[in-house]
Amino acid sequence: WKPDSHITLGTTSSGPSLLWQKWFYRTNVAVHLDGLEWKRGKYSNSVRKYLKLSEKIAVKCSDIIISDNPGITDYCNMNYKKPIHEISYGTEIHKRLTKDELNNILIKFGLKQNAFALIICRLVPENNVLEILTELIDETPIAVVGNWSTRYGQNILNLFQGNVNLVKIESEYDPIITQALRQGSSIYIHGHSVGGTNPGLLQAMSADCKIVAHDNIFNRSVLGSKGVYFSTYDSLLKKIWLNKKSIEQDWKDKLKSHDWKQITKKYSEVAEYLALKKP
Repeated sequence: WKPDSHITLGTTSSGPSLLWQKWFYRTNVAVHLDGLEWKRGKYSNSVRKYLKLSEKIAVKCSDIIISDNPGITDYCNMNYKKPIHEISYGTEIHKRLTKDELNNILIKFGLKQNAFALIICRLVPENNVLEILTELIDETPIAVVGNWSTRYGQNILNLFQGNVNLVKIESEYDPIITQALRQGSSIYIHGHSVGGTNPGLLQAMSADCKIVAHDNIFNRSVLGSKGVYFSTYDSLLKKIWLNKKSIEQDWKDKLKSHDWKQITKKYSEVAEYLALKKP
């Protein structure tokens, strides 16, 4: 069986496999870079070198590069001479919870509505959780949702052991619970510094959160001028927290470009183009 076209999502392990794909099937290929995996601090130097090599092989074997963020597009334009299709990531608007529904969930975590900051992410260095907590934990309770078994997560627990403002929540995938956490938070802090368009950021926008994001091209391309930004080189988080009531953000217009129907149509068009293009 030979596919009409092939779209690979991510390059972590697809570089070598795409060599086989091109040789065996002689099929046109598009590769979605996802994030810049080789920049992630959780990996050792040897793994990062492999990931960068795998990315180069995957791109070399591809006919088209797919990017989900202008920051990734800029990177590709600077490093690779291949056609680029920019197709964003999508999200859905979740139904808002009633006051009783919201409070019944928040109380289970010892949280009060509009009285805590929220972080939902993988507990890895490039998401800057440690830096955020160091600056802000004396100002407010901070609910952190993630996999606490990682080395980075354990390091955070050791550093802030006994601090009542750290609300540790294990990875949670129930959409009603995550909606309650987002809807009930005072601000949502997005510390991601590596990658393209992050699904968690879009979900926070869909929940109508007040969002404070790490200042980089990936987050700015999603939030634009409506975003409130910090970096690990300044001390803005305390000031932002104290002035949180002045943050006014409406994400409706921004979310229009993240509609799943539009996005799936664009992927269909890429697949059709690859199928009709001569190998």
